[in-house]
Amino acid sequence: MSQSLAELGWRTFNFFTLTPARDPTDPSKKATFLQGIDILCWAPGNGYVIFGEPKGAVFQLEKSLDIRFFKVFKQRLIHFALAKNLLVAIGDDADDLSTFSPTSSSSQGMPVLKIWDLSQWNETVAPKCKHSFPLNLGRKIDASKASVVAVSQNLSILVVGLSNSSLFYAFGDWQKDRPKFRSLRDGSNILKSGHLVGIAVASIRDRTIITCITEKSLNSYILGIDGNLLQTAIHDAEGCERNCWFFSPSNNQLLVSNRDMVYFYNLEDCLEMGAENGRCHALSRGKDKIQLLQREGLVALLTEQDAHIQSKGNSKMTLLNIYDIEQRYIAFFCSMPSPCHLFLLDSDIYLLNSEGVLCRLVEENLNTKLEILLKKNLFDLAISIVRQSRFTTVDQCKSIYMKYGDYLYTKGDFDNAMKQYTETIGHVEPSKIIKKFLDGTRISQLCFYLETLHNLSLAIGEHTTLLISAYVKLNSVQKLNQFIDQNEHYLVKEGFDADAAIKLLRSAQLYRVAAKLALKCQKPDIFIDILTQDTKEFMEALRFIEKLPASSACNFLQLYGSLLLENIEDETIKIIRKLIAAKEANHSQLVKMLMSRPSRMEEIFTELNISGQLQDVHLRNALLEQRLKRFESGEDYSKEDIDEILQLIGPDNSEQALLLEKRYKCPPLVMHILRLQNRKEDLLRYLLNEGNIIEVIELCGEKALREMWIDLIGHVCARPNKTKKDDLIALLKRISQSDLLHPLVVLEMLSKDDSLQVGDIRDYIVAWLERQNAAIKTSENKLFEQQKRLEGMNAEIDDLEN
Repeated sequence: MSQSLAELGWRTFNFFTLTPARDPTDPSKKATFLQGIDILCWAPGNGYVIFGEPKGAVFQLEKSLDIRFFKVFKQRLIHFALAKNLLVAIGDDADDLSTFSPTSSSSQGMPVLKIWDLSQWNETVAPKCKHSFPLNLGRKIDASKASVVAVSQNLSILVVGLSNSSLFYAFGDWQKDRPKFRSLRDGSNILKSGHLVGIAVASIRDRTIITCITEKSLNSYILGIDGNLLQTAIHDAEGCERNCWFFSPSNNQLLVSNRDMVYFYNLEDCLEMGAENGRCHALSRGKDKIQLLQREGLVALLTEQDAHIQSKGNSKMTLLNIYDIEQRYIAFFCSMPSPCHLFLLDSDIYLLNSEGVLCRLVEENLNTKLEILLKKNLFDLAISIVRQSRFTTVDQCKSIYMKYGDYLYTKGDFDNAMKQYTETIGHVEPSKIIKKFLDGTRISQLCFYLETLHNLSLAIGEHTTLLISAYVKLNSVQKLNQFIDQNEHYLVKEGFDADAAIKLLRSAQLYRVAAKLALKCQKPDIFIDILTQDTKEFMEALRFIEKLPASSACNFLQLYGSLLLENIEDETIKIIRKLIAAKEANHSQLVKMLMSRPSRMEEIFTELNISGQLQDVHLRNALLEQRLKRFESGEDYSKEDIDEILQLIGPDNSEQALLLEKRYKCPPLVMHILRLQNRKEDLLRYLLNEGNIIEVIELCGEKALREMWIDLIGHVCARPNKTKKDDLIALLKRISQSDLLHPLVVLEMLSKDDSLQVGDIRDYIVAWLERQNAAIKTSENKLFEQQKRLEGMNAEIDDLEN
């Protein structure tokens, strides 16, 4: 390997084996059928390669290594070009008098241009010569100096070059008639350009690019659709020797090699101004270049130097190097005696050595290459080769990434290891990678992996939870906010533990981020809790509650209303007023919240009552309780107070009102409800318990039931306190008027009250006796009248009988 290769720093391998080809007629022998042939020029075809030798013969070597030839010119072959099985050649035919120019002093005469059709060429059928005519480039042009011919692959243009680098071209349908050439470049006027080495022709869209390669310069000429010159480009390569350039029509790439550099040009770039210069690499720098060719990204380069050990009198040796330009490594190198020749046959590189033996460069298969590279831990190059290969699988590539990552991980290069692991996503279970980076010192690499999972839409809910946790540990607020804003769909995905993530953010005092996450995860309860408990942003919490549906707003006000009232009372009351007016609101929840602010509740409900909006039973019960509380201390009720309370009672809340009365002791309320419900028996019992005899007497008078009087007398007599004389007089008077109880029964019951004296009931007894006497007298009078009537009736009967 030459010193320049080491200077490049490119790694060197033997990915090829130089194997002698076998003679197809006798496989036991090496292929030496090209021995002794002086190869003047060559061109690759479709499954074959064409060689030309100076004496006018052209050879065709097929992939099977079968070879055939025919004479293109009888005297001399100057050069040929191949396109679409069409061979265009220039040379001399000595016995063809038409080829001699009458004005030429050359013994060889004017060269002949021949066009051959190779499509029908086989063992029995020779190629057909379609056209043959003298090469007439114009007046005063010495065609005998023609040295190079070139044809575009679409056969739209024919170019002939003279040894002094003058160029002439025929544009259009030059195959049918004798072509008319136009001058493109006058080499006689170009100083120090050197001899013509080669011509490359490319047809790109509606442009044709003709590149002139000389010993000292490299120029491109751009022709328009009509064949006129539009532009000239001067390239940075300073020419090359014969066979030290190669043009690939498939990608329009031109390679030019001089002693120091190999230049790479894409001729399509010439269409853009300022893009004339190409890439260059110092391949085999300082060595004499012999030949250059390219195959699928590989560049094969022959150089020559003095032999260290002379063999058979040969003082020179040839070095063969095959470069992978994109991957920057040397795929093969070897040395051999000079001279040697390279050519392509059906995408394979062949070498004809100095002994005339045809050798094939056999490329190692992909697995062998990978085995070599992985043993040397050259994972990056292995991955590049796998990606470049057409015969690889995705799993094979991912496997190398995994091995590369493991190798870097063991070396402690966690950043680069993670870069390799991310390439395995979709083929390696993420948990295997995540476990390696759960250590606190590797959180940044874990974040990178989890971010990649999310970017590729391959993350699950648990990965999202873990990523947020990693961001928290890194205290990366910016990334947290960015992730929450741009990945909402992951925040509602199954498996994402939103509660745990929010709790972690709150524990890290990242309250604003936690609030944002709660909102994105549709957890308004946690969002409000953060605003009220952590950030103390009560107004923002209240504004959020205000925007919620009435039922939800009531739920949150029940939970956080007290805290909001403590800090922003007026604003909270305003929202409560608004919710109370909403039909969907849960008024009982609002009432509970306002219990701590009785004055504000009284104020709100009074306004609603006055405006006639206090229809909800919960609101009326709340206001009723609030008003009853005012009299809990035992202060007297005014008539207005009683009226305000009684206005709140209706059939829908009477039972609740009775329960409130038991707590706050408001007899008028009970009496009103029992009267409203026509429950006079219950009312009587209540009045008896309360000792309100006058009310009981009135009620008994309304009901006029004997059992009520008995219960009332029994209650009066059984009271531990002394019976009031006024109550007794009123009671006895009412009993006397009702005439439902016999006085003896009354007296018997009253006798049980030791506190009573005869004088207390004397008026009742006297009145009863007087009523009895009056009744007796009335009865006697009635009896007397009846007896008198009876006697009269008897007298009438007697008269009738007599």
